[in-house]
Amino acid sequence: MKKINKITILIISFFIFSCNNDDDQVSKEYFLTKITTTLPSSTTSSGTTNIQYDSKNRISQFSYQNVSQTYIFEVDYNTENLITSIISTKTSSTGTNILTFNCTYTNAILSQIIISNGAAAIPYNFIYDNASNKYTIESTSTTPDYYKYDSNENIIEFYFSGLLANFEYNNNKGIYNHTNNNLPLLFANLVNMQEESLYSYLFTNKEMTTMTFSLTNNFNSTITRNEENNISEVEIKNTASGETVFSSTMDYEPRTIN
Repeated sequence: MKKINKITILIISFFIFSCNNDDDQVSKEYFLTKITTTLPSSTTSSGTTNIQYDSKNRISQFSYQNVSQTYIFEVDYNTENLITSIISTKTSSTGTNILTFNCTYTNAILSQIIISNGAAAIPYNFIYDNASNKYTIESTSTTPDYYKYDSNENIIEFYFSGLLANFEYNNNKGIYNHTNNNLPLLFANLVNMQEESLYSYLFTNKEMTTMTFSLTNNFNSTITRNEENNISEVEIKNTASGETVFSSTMDYEPRTIN
């Protein structure tokens, strides 16, 4: 009987050990789930962004809420992991407003976004330049809106409704994971919220060091990382005055990589 018990223990131990090894071999990464932002100059613009993911670790929903309004963005993808639609719902004291962003691609390159409110639809056609990784919105204007990305798919410059913004990065890990083809997310943020959510921190996968708006207002960042080496706090200061413009804290969750 003792011999049988020893064999049983050995078998159980073997399976436990094997299961532990399997768990150890599972690859996991930390994914951003929450950004809490404080603006010293505006308590009404201070707010919280929450991010949710689907089973393929793609952003499926993100929301932003401050004291006066809530935005919810629901994101759908095709089999190529390209965003096909974003439905945004804004709720405030004046009521609810819903916009749908339907995306079209040509050879996996974004070529059009149609914004619809249920009563009318406005198409935005994007002209892509491969050499500069730049998307320009087709327009008769001499200064059309555009979005320019680096080789890591981080936004480095955009011109939107008269606002020129530039961004610089280093090679350290940013706050988001795997956010390629993220222009529809940024576009939906700009159209809906503009600076209210601080563009959901631009969906960047590298650490941002500086940002400049309209060539005059320059800002730099101070980064704090947690024990997992994820960015846990960002403080953005005016480079000239040293004044804190806004600060954010970040929360993450470990997710299995498929």
